[in-house]
Amino acid sequence: MGSYAVEITKDGCADTSSCYVITTADILTGGRPIVNVYPVPSTDHYTVTIQSDRRATLNITLLDFAGAAVQQQNVNLLFGNNSITQNISALASGVYKLVLKRSDNNEPVTKVIIKL
Repeated sequence: MGSYAVEITKDGCADTSSCYVITTADILTGGRPIVNVYPVPSTDHYTVTIQSDRRATLNITLLDFAGAAVQQQNVNLLFGNNSITQNISALASGVYKLVLKRSDNNEPVTKVIIKL
């Protein structure tokens, strides 16, 4: 647990995200689903695994560096473990922001996707 930020460096330029404090409660419960994204970095796809405590609709949005949506999809989550694979082979190399939002929760989960 602790405070974390993401730093991206490319061609001599660097940018750092805001810091986020992560606690054990955030990881284990916190009213938020338990989410993993892999592989990062990726060349052609990424997989989201999410443990859901109920059935719900999950909105998956992938944003480019400028904040424009480049992919968006709604999927139905089942109770328990869910695995969703997304194809990103047609996207340009770069850093993307993945936003996951359940229909029954106003607090989105964000992750970073790096496309090689």
